[in-house]
Amino acid sequence: MKSETLKKILLVVVVIALIGSIFIGGCKSEATDEKSSEETATEETASEETATEETATEETTTEETATEETTMEPKMGGSFSVAFDSEPIDLDPHFMVAAVPMSINHLFYDTLFHWNNEYTDLVPMIAESWEWVDDEKLNLKINIREGMKFHDGSMVNAEAVKYSIDRILDPANASPVAGFFTSIEEIILNDEMSIIVKLKVPWFGVFDRLTTVPIASQKAIEDGVDLKTNPVGSGPFVFDSWEEGLYIKAVKFDDYFMEDKPYLDEITVKFISEYSTQKSSLLTEDIDLIVWPSSSDYESLKANEDLELFYVDLWGMTYINLNAKVEPLGDKRVRQAIALCVDRPAYNDALYAGLGQIIYVPMLKTQEYYNPDWEYERDIEKAKELLAEAGYPDGFEIGIMALKGPDAIMGEILASNLAEIGIKGIIEVVEVPEALHRLMNTQEFDISALGDLASADPDLFPTKYLLSDGSMNNLVGNWSVEEVDNLIVEGRKEFDPEKRVEIYQKLYDIFLDENPMIFVAQALRHPVFNKYVKGFYMAGDYRYDWKSIWLDK
Repeated sequence: MKSETLKKILLVVVVIALIGSIFIGGCKSEATDEKSSEETATEETASEETATEETATEETTTEETATEETTMEPKMGGSFSVAFDSEPIDLDPHFMVAAVPMSINHLFYDTLFHWNNEYTDLVPMIAESWEWVDDEKLNLKINIREGMKFHDGSMVNAEAVKYSIDRILDPANASPVAGFFTSIEEIILNDEMSIIVKLKVPWFGVFDRLTTVPIASQKAIEDGVDLKTNPVGSGPFVFDSWEEGLYIKAVKFDDYFMEDKPYLDEITVKFISEYSTQKSSLLTEDIDLIVWPSSSDYESLKANEDLELFYVDLWGMTYINLNAKVEPLGDKRVRQAIALCVDRPAYNDALYAGLGQIIYVPMLKTQEYYNPDWEYERDIEKAKELLAEAGYPDGFEIGIMALKGPDAIMGEILASNLAEIGIKGIIEVVEVPEALHRLMNTQEFDISALGDLASADPDLFPTKYLLSDGSMNNLVGNWSVEEVDNLIVEGRKEFDPEKRVEIYQKLYDIFLDENPMIFVAQALRHPVFNKYVKGFYMAGDYRYDWKSIWLDK
């Protein structure tokens, strides 16, 4: 795949992730982290400790009910319904770029492993264990769990795992997520129940990226089953039916590898575009869960004694990107001045009713990499001083490109902020296709406000945006600093936790001094459900733990 084609595909991923009130695109219609009871295995220790079914079991609940639920025995059976406000275009797991199909596909597919709730260790799923087989860390051996089945009765083995990963890697398939796996040289069949992930260069991020690969039945695909409309994986539920415009129904997989899971007999995902209808259906118990209630309803829903809210910080990051090729944005002092005038709470209020996290870098504040010293106060006077030093005591005019849609308000907020330091922001609301072209091809923009998904591995965002040849470096006007390039390369191949913290903190020290991007707010959700729903958990990477839900009624 040519590099320019790859860049365009990755930009489509960014924009699809961004539009539609941020991070719910790609559809037909226009937290609190809890400790799980599973024992987790890191990439350094999993090769020594085999994960049993019990160690992979998750018992996660909301904070308010954790004590109660740990003393209650889960009840088996029952039907559960959840409302989404949009419907997937399709459910092919290896071509997903939007949150809705990803969330639904957690019903049907398992991955090799996933992050624990604190994003510190990996939880074995299809992979029973893993280990490096060379000192250079170029060959990662992954051992597949024995005895797992796909929904069509075929066995989960090394060949099936290789087939799913290769389906993404194959340029002929043009998977929109293939660009995130370019450091993989090839997948090698080691034996019937293990593969070797051969890397081009040492890459710590291979673990994070593999958490995003659902493993599908090779037999089903080769037999002509269309995964777009009939998913076949090894997950806790089996696809039953899809009534277009109405619902997708899934039933319990009796041969799921976790003993006694899932608890429910069936789950129905209903597509209800009108929020008022979702809310009334929840209150009358016609549905059990709303995944994205209105933030304006947060207080009233929280006060309802029949309901529970689950608060989760998503990996969706909202940012302002500056085209360093455009003067005077090429002057670091000008970028610093703009960063100091940005009113982050205003973005949080407009996008998330003030309930989101204020952010300065693309990572969670709970991560070990995070440095509280990165936080700073808005300072209009200092911003004016910096503009004067740069030769613009009276400000200047600059263009603000806002994508057409509900998030165009970000452009309005930015223009208002800039006016306070004498900069006149000229807002231009642009249709998405034109914005794509201008961002990546012609770079005909000055400043824009966008959003993208980060990940638990701090390598993903800087590799895309800050590396000189990064796939999204165009969005910051090809801004680059040699030391940042060196730190990104060093961080990707470093496996020592303490050294990685040191590398990424140094990288973001430079980033916050240079300000090629200004991060403002982090997306959130607060799913709401009836109190008889137990065991619900949603992770920041849009992973729903459907198998652990049970009904106390």
